Amino acid sequence: MNKKINEFSKFIYDLASSLHAKKILYVGCYDPNDLSEFPADVNVHGITNSADTLDKIIERYPTFAFRQDSSNVYDGDNQSSGNNNNNKSKCMPYTTNEFDFVFAHKFFNHIFDKQYTQTMLAEMYRISSKYIVNFELFLPTPFLQSQQQLPNNQEQLFPDKTGHYCAMYNKWLNFKVKIISNVQMHKDIDPEQSQFTLVRKVSSIM
Repeated sequence: MNKKINEFSKFIYDLASSLHAKKILYVGCYDPNDLSEFPADVNVHGITNSADTLDKIIERYPTFAFRQDSSNVYDGDNQSSGNNNNNKSKCMPYTTNEFDFVFAHKFFNHIFDKQYTQTMLAEMYRISSKYIVNFELFLPTPFLQSQQQLPNNQEQLFPDKTGHYCAMYNKWLNFKVKIISNVQMHKDIDPEQSQFTLVRKVSSIM
């Protein structure tokens, strides 16, 4: 019996391959199935703050490199947006420009702290040399008006209040990136129809 293809994972892998990505990082490791269509010899890394998730994903993908980072420490005075080469807020244990493809799935949907959101965006920017991809749940503007607003935030809570909708396009406008794509995923690929945002890091202007 043929294995059923995970269309969402295949989409990510095909995208990374088409962009000639050599070293890939999965931030948050929200769903281990997201890596199911990646061949075992691809240079995939992942980071999560959950020990339980780490154990399960290492067992499932023994050839990939995963690590836990439970510090969640950030420098509240550093609001880097790619404009400060002296960024000291390095809460992910990777070097600058280490990966050419960094992606996250429903990661920012579950971060409520605006300052920590900014720090994690800056980290993804710092460690990527080329491409950054987000798949986050997002409601088009007409539907936002009927949703409860988060305190001091323009984004809206999920009905069960376990997360909130994210407009990643707006967040990346504060960074030195080229926004290549910002579209809703097709339901045949992602039944939740997350918003697919692809950006490319651009060099600082001399």
